[in-house]
Amino acid sequence: MFQNETLRLGDAVMRICLFFFSVFAISCANTDSANIKTSGFCAQYTATTTGASASISVHYTVGCGIGGSSIQLSSGDNVEVSVNGGTPTILTESQIIGIYTYSATVTAIAGDTVTITLNRVDEAAHTSSVTLPAAITIATPANSFTSSKGAVLNSTWNAVAGDSSSCSMNYSYNSAGGSTTGTLTIAAAANSCTYSGSQTSFIDAIGNVAVTLDAYKINSGTVSSAFEGGTFSGRFRDSVSGTLN
Repeated sequence: MFQNETLRLGDAVMRICLFFFSVFAISCANTDSANIKTSGFCAQYTATTTGASASISVHYTVGCGIGGSSIQLSSGDNVEVSVNGGTPTILTESQIIGIYTYSATVTAIAGDTVTITLNRVDEAAHTSSVTLPAAITIATPANSFTSSKGAVLNSTWNAVAGDSSSCSMNYSYNSAGGSTTGTLTIAAAANSCTYSGSQTSFIDAIGNVAVTLDAYKINSGTVSSAFEGGTFSGRFRDSVSGTLN
């Protein structure tokens, strides 16, 4: 009995050690852009508008395979965004556990062309662009809607041209363990999506669940051929909020 308990304790300690090792390893998974040729960059670009302004997000990794290190732009390198060929805006750097992202908010509406440019020392500018999709408006459910936990919830919006669509539900509720928040992203048809009863059940929720439903129309842009690869998503987002009781 004591031998088994000792083995269980040793196994638990080992798992804890491996957990902290993995967290430490992930947090250190970054490198300076000075160490990476442009041909080794993989770019993840998004431009999301809600009708007046657009949020821009940029993340670079070493290569496009799984586990590529996050790239921090070194002195002399920067990334900027422009809309319809206008004055560029330099993106601002942020970092969480070693993952570097670059962001900005610019004026941009449906149909505008957003261009992101990586500037590197002693190289020509590396440009990528996307055209923001047409505007969508969620028709159902209406804003400030009420539905039941565990009930199927349909979301629809006007049909417009675009490469793809997606949906997400942001939720917040109280449970015995405290407050819980999160985001659920699901696949969508051209102008609709459906949250199943299991996805809206929130069985551990005490009381109501506050939710915001987002619908996205998405266009795929092009990234610079100088990179190893990447994606550039231009998105129009509309949202409604409601309560699951």
